[in-house]
Amino acid sequence: MDSRAFKANIVKLKENLLSITLFFGIILSFVWPDPGLVLKDYIKYFLIITTFLSCLNINFKDFKVLKNYWWKLLILLSLIYLVPTFLIFIFGNLFGIKEFDLVGLVLIAAIPCGISVVFISDILKGNPSVSLTATTLAYLICPLVTPFLVQLFSHSTVEISFADMSILIIEIILIPFVLAQIVKHTFLLKPLSKIKNSTNTILLLLMFWGIVAPTIGTMFADTSATIILILISIIVLLITWFLAAILGKSTQEKATYPTVALFKNFTLAYVVALSLNRPEILLGVTIYGIISNISIIPIQIFNNRKI
Repeated sequence: MDSRAFKANIVKLKENLLSITLFFGIILSFVWPDPGLVLKDYIKYFLIITTFLSCLNINFKDFKVLKNYWWKLLILLSLIYLVPTFLIFIFGNLFGIKEFDLVGLVLIAAIPCGISVVFISDILKGNPSVSLTATTLAYLICPLVTPFLVQLFSHSTVEISFADMSILIIEIILIPFVLAQIVKHTFLLKPLSKIKNSTNTILLLLMFWGIVAPTIGTMFADTSATIILILISIIVLLITWFLAAILGKSTQEKATYPTVALFKNFTLAYVVALSLNRPEILLGVTIYGIISNISIIPIQIFNNRKI
């Protein structure tokens, strides 16, 4: 193999690294769940670290895209938050799913995308600046919007404290975000930039392992409920993908908007669900989260064929 072919293979591997990591995390959860049961206690701290490292990429100069894309960004924010929660409320009641499952699905649907969508959007030949702007705006309004939508659409007897959920999201998202903006202007930026991608990849694998493994037993204990939750998740994600795709006019936009709309911060949803002290909620969160995250695989395949 010549050096040119070797470099091309390395680039291809990097482009598919996220998909490989997510898939490997799911496989580990099923074949070797015990370590995942231990890792689940550290997920919150893993998430804070990954949020901090990912936010080092944020440059407020990228917000200049608001001038040309502001109305599309507003629609995109509704596709991140309002559309999936409303669809889950409709289909959840239509299929008559259990109350706890509905709360879990609504919760993760009301969670924003992860900062990693900027990297994913770049791989898919999308617009990283638009992805970054939309993701940052989604993060900033998350402490208010997420608790509101969960209370609005779940109609649950599960006690959901608006204030407690907001404080938790601020602790996990906004504080690391602010800290990253401070560190960016210090000597720490250069060494952290060298390790952030590899560190986030490892932590992503550990988080996925720690989230999926504890819920495997519940998935197989009630297979009919699991199948229905999978079906609802797929329907909601397909509708959201279609709406996001038609919002984009260019090939670049059609790669950017669906990625931002579909790729949920699975770990944030899981940590928030744990704070409610109702493990029954975790099944809906986990199923929607898995499907949401692995949806990047067919999107990537589809875009690679088009390019």
